[in-house]
Amino acid sequence: MDDEGEYPNDSSLKREQRTRMPSNDRSAQLQDLCKDLFRPRGADGKPIATTDFATRLLQVIRNLNESRAIILEQAKGSDRAFWDAFERESGVFFACRISRGMRALPSRVDSLYAQHLAGSFARTIRWWFEQPRERDEMEVLRAFSAISGLRLFAAQEPGGEGKAAVNEDADTKTSIKLALGSVLAEKPLDQVSVNEVARAASVSRSTFYSHFHDVYEAYIELIRDSLYRTSS
Repeated sequence: MDDEGEYPNDSSLKREQRTRMPSNDRSAQLQDLCKDLFRPRGADGKPIATTDFATRLLQVIRNLNESRAIILEQAKGSDRAFWDAFERESGVFFACRISRGMRALPSRVDSLYAQHLAGSFARTIRWWFEQPRERDEMEVLRAFSAISGLRLFAAQEPGGEGKAAVNEDADTKTSIKLALGSVLAEKPLDQVSVNEVARAASVSRSTFYSHFHDVYEAYIELIRDSLYRTSS
């Protein structure tokens, strides 16, 4: 019975129980739940091995859908603990995928970009759960691709006269990114200059700047390419 002489309803009891739960116990439970969401499982519920990035993400979304009722209970009201835990685990997931795809020395940009992807993924899932109608899991994956700017699906190629110009421009951009990759094999990102990359790509500084704002933007493109290659 509460202070006003009335029995609280079930939901208030559950909120009270969660409040009374030691923070370290609740954090551990949420961490275990989120870790389980990122484990790929087959239709029989058993773990499966997959290296394809888009397939792995789709499996996570499927796991989320199957655990929807549990997640909504954990994330009820103003309780941000679940979403904070989910975003942290998302960050671990994306950081691991980036480190596998990149052969360069780890940089602070890797961590920042993993955080960006994790935040975008968490926002996408919250948006999905708040929708009044059920959405297809592939639709959710496409929404994440759009929100994060991460290329997970092949773009439609232009036709006609513009195709040759687009291909030439893409070839130059690819050469710059490959050159950056070769330079990164020798030194960390924060020691790489535009001059070095342009020289390695056999292009001028102005050509480099016509494609990228700086070496960090080019590096982000490298990360995106590495993740896309494992989605194709």
